[in-house]
Amino acid sequence: MVRAKTPLRGWGRAGALFFATLLFSVFGPLVLVLIPFACLVFSSPAKRALPVMAGALGMVVALAGATRSGLWYVERGWTIILGGCFAAVTLRWPERKFLPRALLALAISGAGAWAALGLSPRRWAIIDGMVATRLRDGVSTSLEALRVLRDGTPLPGTVITTVFQAAEWQSNLFPAMLGLSSLAALATAWWLYVRLVRGSGEGLGALRDFRFDDQLVWLLVAGAALFILQPDGAAGRVGLNLLAFMGALYALRGAGVAVTLTRGVSALGWVLLALAFLLLAPFLFAAALLIGLSDTWMDIRARGRRT
Repeated sequence: MVRAKTPLRGWGRAGALFFATLLFSVFGPLVLVLIPFACLVFSSPAKRALPVMAGALGMVVALAGATRSGLWYVERGWTIILGGCFAAVTLRWPERKFLPRALLALAISGAGAWAALGLSPRRWAIIDGMVATRLRDGVSTSLEALRVLRDGTPLPGTVITTVFQAAEWQSNLFPAMLGLSSLAALATAWWLYVRLVRGSGEGLGALRDFRFDDQLVWLLVAGAALFILQPDGAAGRVGLNLLAFMGALYALRGAGVAVTLTRGVSALGWVLLALAFLLLAPFLFAAALLIGLSDTWMDIRARGRRT
């Protein structure tokens, strides 16, 4: 029996990806989605009125802003490079799956940003400072909002210290977080593009099919080596960010393996899994990471299909 395709098919995946963009983003999440979407629409051979209007509106929203600080230009510049690279890769290899194209676009964009900034520690320090200031301001605003909700009662000092320490960690990991949020934003933009231009909700594959080139494991190995050899230097920070970025991808791959072996997760199962993640996030992440790494050498899903 063939299931009928519903108009809402794929909205859950798009929503989850946009939530991931919100969760990891150190830049404006709407900017990260709307500019690549516009790049895809304007570079598409098929020019339809609704997608073009949506792309133009998206560019206006993304480029608007009365206060244009240095970080405003950095995040728009990065996103324009990212969106342009993804549109170019898509035009060159239109039949390739989304993830290889997105990872290639992310790598090219990263190399382009590195070339633009050069090896000057001062330039990187300026961007680091701007990102750290934005994160601290965001934490301060959130703490003030919580204080108001508590009728002016201040939060315990330990909570405030922990939150600011988390913001400091987030600042150190902002390249990895930018990479993850950019990847999630590209996926959201691609889904919107396929939905509006092609009229299909099949722009993104299911979680159970999530996988990537096994050779990328060497980025994880390189990150671990750099972090171990120089934990407190610039190389150590590069290694830490490689570990964070690839670790997240391998954890997602492990989640895909788990969904395949359990033959899917019901709506109630997703709710229970979300509750378990809130309580046991480090353990679930570590388990998914180990499963994802194991899949690199053992191809667990293929073995499961043979049994």
